[in-house]
Amino acid sequence: MALFVCHALIKPPAHLNFIPFHSCTNSRCNWGFDPQVRCALRLSATSHPRTKCRASESERVAELSKRQMKSTDLLAELLRTDNRQQFAQEHVDSLTEDFFLVSSTFMEMARKDGNMDMVKQIESALKVAMDEKGKTLRPEIQLLNQLLQQNRASERSATFRGNSQYLRNDSYFFELLRMMTNDVEMQPDSPQKSKLLKRLQIIMTEADAISRTLQKTG
Repeated sequence: MALFVCHALIKPPAHLNFIPFHSCTNSRCNWGFDPQVRCALRLSATSHPRTKCRASESERVAELSKRQMKSTDLLAELLRTDNRQQFAQEHVDSLTEDFFLVSSTFMEMARKDGNMDMVKQIESALKVAMDEKGKTLRPEIQLLNQLLQQNRASERSATFRGNSQYLRNDSYFFELLRMMTNDVEMQPDSPQKSKLLKRLQIIMTEADAISRTLQKTG
């Protein structure tokens, strides 16, 4: 059972200039994240399941607060550094689901406040962090991440051809794709959700067609 604490108010360090925020480690908690961000968060966490927690509620909240503050400090350092790629490489083990969730929370708060300069800074930092974290994930997760970023069928076709070893019908890739589709379906309705669901369905259809071809050709 994962650790879910959905109503902890944590105050970030003053140097980030943000007000206390609501943060939740449950991807189904209705906090308004872009479904694509949620999808990426779930993908980044797939290889690192949490163990069952038997601590008391106060202990869990304290632990969550500690993790969030650590992630907040890491984001602040990433935003300040001159070489974000090198920093992300050196701290890749700390680029956890908590980090991406906290960072996305700050980005959405900045967006709602109209602070687009901060939004752009965090988006840029998150892209670097996601890219470096992605290099450490299992190949099927990297493949799905790549496909989700490709808008043209020709691009996805080339990607599929280069990764046909992961497209057998009983492969982990299809399990991952079904898991992500189910997760997105449970998120609040929004234009972004509809767009992402459509993209996942297209990827599933294309991958299934290639898988059938592979079965026929042996």
